[in-house]
Amino acid sequence: AERAMTAEEMLKDMKLTLTCISKNVQELIADVGIDAVTQNKLQDLCADIDKQYYFVNSSMEVK
Repeated sequence: AERAMTAEEMLKDMKLTLTCISKNVQELIADVGIDAVTQNKLQDLCADIDKQYYFVNSSMEVK
């Protein structure tokens, strides 16, 4: 990075990253070509990612 990021900028970046990952995992879940076990694992992963997003978002709202 060319400059240091503030804590607020890091949290915003983390939210964008988690949103992007969640969206891509949800697209994989919707793919009818994957087996049920893999689909279930992806659903668990997506739930964990969404939980992390919630924690990051909550920490931004508290001032």
